[in-house]
Amino acid sequence: MKKMLLTLAALFAAATSALADLYVTPTGAGNKDGSSWSNAFAVIQAAVDAVEAAWLAEPYQAIPTIRVADGAYTRVTVSCNIALDVRSENGAAATIIDGFNTNRCVLCYAYGFMTTPKFTGFTLCNGNVRGQIQDCGGGAQGGSFVDYL
Repeated sequence: MKKMLLTLAALFAAATSALADLYVTPTGAGNKDGSSWSNAFAVIQAAVDAVEAAWLAEPYQAIPTIRVADGAYTRVTVSCNIALDVRSENGAAATIIDGFNTNRCVLCYAYGFMTTPKFTGFTLCNGNVRGQIQDCGGGAQGGSFVDYL
């Protein structure tokens, strides 16, 4: 019985293992693997892709927070049903996601199954959906936004 409980505890721990938080700065840093501020990714999309790949390889693990430094960033696309948590360090006045007048700033293809991706503290600017299949939501489509401009 004790062996079975230890085995179940180990399986539960493995199933709920957590990825470490990931970091993003406008120019990236160090080896750009997102593991720390000194090794930050250069774009938010790289951090999103890393979380999606890890979650697809090992579903139901705890999702890390993607921490974003002040600056301007290109658009973000989320395609997995995961509880993604993307946060600017100093709020919407200091952190921008720019659609460059060609795309939405944030596009979440899949949402509603587990939970929607959450973006906190960003300014969304220059979003554009003209000529796209769904002509709505220039700033964002899908996802949840808190403290944004």
